Amino acid sequence: MMLPLRPMPLPDESLFGYLVRLSEALGFDGPRALWQALGSPTGTALVAAISDAIGVSDRLVASMHGPTPPCFRLSLSASLPVGSWNYRYLRWCSLCLSECSFLRRPWHLKAVTACQQHRCRLVDRCASCGTRVVVFRLAEMKCGCGADLKALPAGPACTELELALACAACQLLQHDAGSIPFQTLSRLVTFLGQFSSANFPQKPGKLNGLDRLDVASDLAASADLLLASWPVHFEELLATRLAHVRATSFSARLPEVFGSLYRVLYRRLAGSDYQFLRDGFEAFLHAHWWGLLCKRNTRLRTETVAGHRKISRGEAAKKTGLAMSTLKRLVQSKAIDADVVCTAAGRQLTFIDEEDLRDLTAVADGTLTLQEASRRLALPERLVRQMIEAKLVALVSGRLTRTGVWMVSERLPTVPVAEVEAPAQPLRFVLRYWRLTDQERMGLIDAALRGELGSAIGSSDQEPALGNACVNVKALHRWIEQKRRGQSGSMFTVTQAARQLGLKDEVAYELANLGLLKCTRTQDGSRRITPEDMLRFRDEFVSLASLAKDQGTSPRSLLPKLKVAPVIGPSVDGSRQYFFRRADVRANIDCARGT
Repeated sequence: MMLPLRPMPLPDESLFGYLVRLSEALGFDGPRALWQALGSPTGTALVAAISDAIGVSDRLVASMHGPTPPCFRLSLSASLPVGSWNYRYLRWCSLCLSECSFLRRPWHLKAVTACQQHRCRLVDRCASCGTRVVVFRLAEMKCGCGADLKALPAGPACTELELALACAACQLLQHDAGSIPFQTLSRLVTFLGQFSSANFPQKPGKLNGLDRLDVASDLAASADLLLASWPVHFEELLATRLAHVRATSFSARLPEVFGSLYRVLYRRLAGSDYQFLRDGFEAFLHAHWWGLLCKRNTRLRTETVAGHRKISRGEAAKKTGLAMSTLKRLVQSKAIDADVVCTAAGRQLTFIDEEDLRDLTAVADGTLTLQEASRRLALPERLVRQMIEAKLVALVSGRLTRTGVWMVSERLPTVPVAEVEAPAQPLRFVLRYWRLTDQERMGLIDAALRGELGSAIGSSDQEPALGNACVNVKALHRWIEQKRRGQSGSMFTVTQAARQLGLKDEVAYELANLGLLKCTRTQDGSRRITPEDMLRFRDEFVSLASLAKDQGTSPRSLLPKLKVAPVIGPSVDGSRQYFFRRADVRANIDCARGT
């Protein structure tokens, strides 16, 4: 049946759009009424019926791609999957419709969100009523509310990626010369656009709502942001993901850390057209991945695996010749940079950059044990430990406890070489035998290092060990007097006094309760001890433990040998420790020497 009015199909016009225009020209109430007038043909018979009705070839009608009503049972896909077409909502460009009122084929594709000619975003809502226009309810290019589509406002400016998609869709639909360029871009947008710093989907292959313009345009904008200034924003996304995993659940496996993005890069977007994505991802791994890359990472390029610099702690120990325990202490103290990963099973994994191995060896070679530092400084280990706590000696590795092995920097403090005025005494003698608090000892060492107590005696080419350095006695007396005068107003709690006297807290409280360690009551009722009272206690009393340490024996062995009655002790009043008067002990020792 030849129709009385036969407007010719326009270039780039969709089949459904042509039927809308044809039904309007013939006065039918929409494409469905026109189809029924043609005898309700379906499939290829519909193509033949339309071509006979308007006097064109079947090939021309078949080239008019786009979605059709389900009752037509006709699919003209242009080598595109059926799911690529938008069967639900209409999208349009008001500027195009005002120039020539027909529906363009690219507008029916879900991935297309922009107008190639006017470089603006398409619209899918009526500005008058705010509703979306359903494709198969369109009649006379008007919304259901009666608003003319071509008279509605145009959309905002589009992104470069949206424009590229529209151009690729036009090229595909006009020439039907293969679908790789458009499909490449649409898959890139569909999958990559789902990822952002705020969204990391678990199942990116299942995406709903792509027929909605707002969903499709958001995907395009997100993908455009990741691809802009490549690979800066893409690396920012990967860095954000790494930081999130580090803060929540550490892992050393790529599929677990990067999850769905890893699957998208190597499975969903596995073609050569997306190789640049994998190159950018593997370049990021080379610079920032904290774990190992080995042969089990079969999806990565061989060059990426071979060029990765991270190695395990065991391999680092083999290459440097260091003990595993030494390497572990250096890592724990952060003396070297390393990434420590705790697995879900509680296993701790350590990864070290190969480029840091030389620094690692240098750090290990430049350290001393506490015993070695004590010998080089010519000071007891107890004083070296206090110097570490006072930051006078640098601690490379270890904890400020009596357990574990310490690694002390070999750059030990020294005093300058020069002559010192007599009378002078070695610093180690002063620190051991003069009546000083621990705080005064550390202050004295610091003052000697800063040259406040005179210079040290040494050879012309070698500085003396710190403990062997001599200090001027007069300068030392002046320093102590100034120090104590400045502290005369300070008060210590019993616990603080225990630290200064080198006693346990319980022992210090017993001494305070018995009156041997004099305390002063403050206005709030608490007890405080002055530096003078602590020095008075040191001058008057001495513990059995301290005497035994000086004699190089144990308290139990020394007690029967002393012919002096203790002031307090377990056998005297049930106290925790034995304390003697210094004068009695000194007289007893003098008598023993005289006999």
